[in-house]
Amino acid sequence: MIKARETTDQKEWDALVDELFGHPLQSFGWGEVKSGYGWAPTRLVFEDDGKAVGGAQILRRNLPKPFGSMMYIPRGPFCAPKYRAAILECLTKWAKQHARGCVELVCEPEWTEEPGNGKRLGWRATKNHILLPGTVLVDLTQNPDEMLAAMPKTRRQDIKKYLRNGFQLEPATSDADFRACLDIYKEIATRDKFNLHTDQYYYDIWQKTGKYNRLLMLKNPEDGEVVAFQWALVSNGFAFALFAGVGERGRKMRINAGAKWQCMQDLHNKDGVNNYDLNGLLNDGVDTYKKAFHGEEVYYIGSYELPLSKWYSIYTKVLPAGKKALHALDKFKKK
Repeated sequence: MIKARETTDQKEWDALVDELFGHPLQSFGWGEVKSGYGWAPTRLVFEDDGKAVGGAQILRRNLPKPFGSMMYIPRGPFCAPKYRAAILECLTKWAKQHARGCVELVCEPEWTEEPGNGKRLGWRATKNHILLPGTVLVDLTQNPDEMLAAMPKTRRQDIKKYLRNGFQLEPATSDADFRACLDIYKEIATRDKFNLHTDQYYYDIWQKTGKYNRLLMLKNPEDGEVVAFQWALVSNGFAFALFAGVGERGRKMRINAGAKWQCMQDLHNKDGVNNYDLNGLLNDGVDTYKKAFHGEEVYYIGSYELPLSKWYSIYTKVLPAGKKALHALDKFKKK
């Protein structure tokens, strides 16, 4: 019989994430980051006869009336495959007991198949995703030369040129380093017309994710100017790409692919990372760039929803319409 208990102990929680190969977005620090922006984290430990076999960091946020609130589990629950069905059942019971005006619980786990008991328990697959269900995973245990040989010719040439020029990634360790990386991201956002969070949001990620954080910057060997950065969260042999950017000077030197390649190789050699998640298949241009790193396309089950109130059916109709309206407004503002 699987039972759930809450914990507020960061050491216990992160040890569980590490032991059971939980996603970095399930780390304690990520919950602390989100707590500053409208989300309240709850960490559930699932136990089988007193032994911890899984976990779920549940983020809860308030919604406009009359919907109350919603709960969300990014890339969780996490557990061994044999426990998924039982943990889903335990999670369902917990959610219904703790709904307190909550309209739904959404989870987006690293599962490629839905648990067989999901429909019986009332869970529903939906297209209203928060994280993209499709991604590219790069197996870094492969021979680097063989990986390069399998890449498109132009990608291979760009990486080899980058390596010949002696570029080196190094950790961002000071506020000045962080600001230099963020300035590049702002430059890209202005050029490509996409919105960013506040500066404080990115600073909180850098500070609060602790041992999971890897913000790496690339300086021009000639003058030390930061020209690119790679940012990932790392947990127990797995890396999740958060953000990356190459400034205008770096673009002229065609260092984009080389910086990403070196980031993956450095994380493998220095941190024991064996799998690098390039974080989402979005559109043809982005997808082509990511697939060229000789990774595997993986499609998770996406968003899995558990209705928790009478307002659920209305909420699921309002949500897509609201997103569409905000997207249209955003495009109008950029014209």
